[in-house]
Amino acid sequence: MSSSKGLQVDLSAQIISKDRDLAGKDADIAKLKRRLREAQDALDAEKQKNESLVIDLTTVKVKAEIAEKACKVSLVALNVAQENYAEVQSTVEPLISDLGWMQHHGVAHVSHQFDLECN
Repeated sequence: MSSSKGLQVDLSAQIISKDRDLAGKDADIAKLKRRLREAQDALDAEKQKNESLVIDLTTVKVKAEIAEKACKVSLVALNVAQENYAEVQSTVEPLISDLGWMQHHGVAHVSHQFDLECN
């Protein structure tokens, strides 16, 4: 019986050792699962950040397109304004010249010249 008890003690020791090994491996597995969850959470956060950046980039592109269209419209309006200015300038310049002549000669002078020619 003593050899049977020795075998039992030996088997009990082996079982206890295996239980400890399994408990250690369970702790390692739990630690690895935690790390995996943390890595997955970090990956999800990066994915959300990337999606946000894509949305931001799309918004910037749309704003740039709108600004480019506004710039083109402004250039067209500027060209029209320049053409209108040139047209008005061509009308105003002769009037300014006529005004200068009238200021220099005046109505009285023209009237006096007319009187001289008529008499």
